[in-house]
Amino acid sequence: VADPRGRMIDLGVLDVLSTLCSATSEMIQELCARCICNLSMVVAKQTALIQGDGLDMLNMIGLVRSVSPVTKRLCVQAFLNLMQRNMEVMIKNGVSRALASLVYVDDGATKHACAKGFLVLSAHPAGRLEIAQRRPVQQACYSLITYGTPKTVAVAFKAVCNLLTDDNTRILVCRGGALPVLKIAVAVENRELRQCCARVILKLSCYEECQPYLAEQPIVPSLVLILYKSEMWARICATCALNSMSQQAAFRPALIEKNCIGALTYAVLNGKIYDTATLGQALRCCLQLSYNHAAAKQFIVTCKCLLLIHGCYQDGKCDLTFAELIVGIL
Repeated sequence: VADPRGRMIDLGVLDVLSTLCSATSEMIQELCARCICNLSMVVAKQTALIQGDGLDMLNMIGLVRSVSPVTKRLCVQAFLNLMQRNMEVMIKNGVSRALASLVYVDDGATKHACAKGFLVLSAHPAGRLEIAQRRPVQQACYSLITYGTPKTVAVAFKAVCNLLTDDNTRILVCRGGALPVLKIAVAVENRELRQCCARVILKLSCYEECQPYLAEQPIVPSLVLILYKSEMWARICATCALNSMSQQAAFRPALIEKNCIGALTYAVLNGKIYDTATLGQALRCCLQLSYNHAAAKQFIVTCKCLLLIHGCYQDGKCDLTFAELIVGIL
């Protein structure tokens, strides 16, 4: 049986809606938005809806005529329905700018719907470029992490991770202020977020062009927090990230000041990291920092270096590679 909504589009309902949505009544605006949202769920007729000025009506209702959060949320949901299979057209018609405006509606459900919109955009190469090349759109996405609920933060941060791990958008979003939101995401009690954060920092620390931006942010405390409070995979990524950062002179003062060795020692002695590869990463980090006189003095005074070595040495895990690292540290 044919979907009656598709039949309505064929019979010219969009022309009727175009006339109705020019009314000043908030109720009529909401009913028009609801109708377009329902019509947008008919996949076979989405092209006809777009070509029939459906996007223009959504933009006019959501951004200009309506003041109701419910109506605006219906517009965002319609955008989401259409974005799944019409990304290029949606980008061309300014969907990112529409989402960036609707983010600031004082309604949690609308913000969450916008976060979903940014996530869908960030899953598409052209969508990632669209966000990264428009600074106001970037800032709107980051604001969801700064001011959103934990549920909204989780969705928006996945979009930011997609932007930070794309070779074509990484530097653009680093310049646009993506890195400060890492600290916020780590503070949320969400295992997946912390793991994503550690992985992103690990990847960024490997790129020379990203290192100056990382050095300006409180990245080390975030990694230390992950070592103390997160689950295994996040701790592994955090340990690898600390080792990667320790190889760059610009990061070593922060690594020493924020006591990353103390966090690594805690994780090792308490069995939080125990596989050979990760223990080797911890020892390599310690070795790199031991070249710094201030760090070496701290290691001697606090005995953390010896405790870390003891933790890596126990249970028969000390092979020739470990022995060489330990000798290098000492």
